[in-house]
Amino acid sequence: MIDFKECLDKGLLRKTAPSREQARMCLEKAGQSLEDAKANLSEGRHDATVLLAYGALLSASRAILFNDGMREKSHACVVRYLEARYGDKLGMQTIALLDSFREARHEVQYSAAFRASGLQAKEIVKFAEEFIEKAEKIVKV
Repeated sequence: MIDFKECLDKGLLRKTAPSREQARMCLEKAGQSLEDAKANLSEGRHDATVLLAYGALLSASRAILFNDGMREKSHACVVRYLEARYGDKLGMQTIALLDSFREARHEVQYSAAFRASGLQAKEIVKFAEEFIEKAEKIVKV
């Protein structure tokens, strides 16, 4: 597993100018992706739900990074950044769940044999709702 320092050393996390506008747009995109995930959940499309809800999580996470003046080139490094910078504010359990949903998204996307369950789909949607609220409080949009 890659660590925070390695993310920085390899350029997978880079400093940039902070952008509240980019952060705002990412939160808007997160909300739209979450609504799409909910629509797919109601239709029983569990794989699509996981992909869209994870997209919402990634967009909300990117909002925090843009707000802080960071860019990412790795989903795993987004998690490592949040761990290092917001472990106390978000809670390590929240960050661990985010990382587990990152892995679930990877399975849905890249494993032909993997199918998301209804329970997984419901859990990621609920988590995405809560995570987006936390991201909005951090970014203060």
